[in-house]
Amino acid sequence: MAFSSGGKYMALAERRDCKDHVSIFSCQAWALVRHFETETDDLAGLEWSPDARVLCVWDSCLSYKVLLYSLDGRCVARYSAYELALGIKSLTWSPSSQFLAIGSFDKKVRLLNHITWKTVATLSHPEVVDSSTVVVYKEVETRMPAAPSNVVSVAPTASLFTSQSKFLFSHDNKYMITCNDNMPCAVWIWDVRKISLCALLIQANPVKCVCWDPSRPRLALCTSNNKLYMWSPDGSLAVEVPVEGNFLIHNLAWHPEGDAILLIGKEQMCVCFLSPTSNTAVANNTSTINSTVANATDNSEEISKRKTAFEAEVIDGRDEEFKSKSDSASNCED
Repeated sequence: MAFSSGGKYMALAERRDCKDHVSIFSCQAWALVRHFETETDDLAGLEWSPDARVLCVWDSCLSYKVLLYSLDGRCVARYSAYELALGIKSLTWSPSSQFLAIGSFDKKVRLLNHITWKTVATLSHPEVVDSSTVVVYKEVETRMPAAPSNVVSVAPTASLFTSQSKFLFSHDNKYMITCNDNMPCAVWIWDVRKISLCALLIQANPVKCVCWDPSRPRLALCTSNNKLYMWSPDGSLAVEVPVEGNFLIHNLAWHPEGDAILLIGKEQMCVCFLSPTSNTAVANNTSTINSTVANATDNSEEISKRKTAFEAEVIDGRDEEFKSKSDSASNCED
């Protein structure tokens, strides 16, 4: 089941008489708009384009098959990259609906354009990256050397279907990140306009969660430690969460306006606000942290130092005074 971005339509996948069907409903009156049979053998998922003009349907991983349907049930395009091998692992639309990104089990991401529904680029994830054309950030105290960089590759020992294999577009459609199961410590950042790799983040630990700022091209990620990692076109930084105790970040989520971020631990949550430091005194619940920022424009320059005011309010899920701490976080934001 999938809802269109504006909440106008709902698409429901069904199985009738050993065949796949899709029903489209109007959410305003909950009336059936269209019902049609799909050409899939075993429908695995469906997703609306952001403009709600096209419904994408794909088959199970045993068959590489992507089908695109209009609102009236017409199949406007079919796509298959190869046959006789494991197929689609994940799929997502760009915010402008101009690109459809398809991730498959051959460790590649294919971009389809919205006009011809043909492949415009195939993005691979090599184990060796030429750092002369790509800015590489590694979780060390100094910048990566100019020699080609080796990306740590780890063969997956668990299931092939993991949440780590993902790709996300930035809100402005300028950048896209990809994560590969075989390289759990690496985050690949692509320039969508040039359709080329522009940056590579290599963490010391496997990446657990990564998400884009909903208001600007800024990326946040965590690796199950007490640090928050961020990337923007200006550079990359790591900030240690200024809280007492052993707070390990396992998940995170941005505020819809992008002015705050929620860090989620195993038993605690932390609401954080990032803002440039000034000459005035910092609030009581604010810690000033010196963060190392790598310059993405010139590899020969030294790593610059920037100060970031990191405001945090910890919420203990086991504490009975949850409400009072939440109110304290709200007052802090004001």
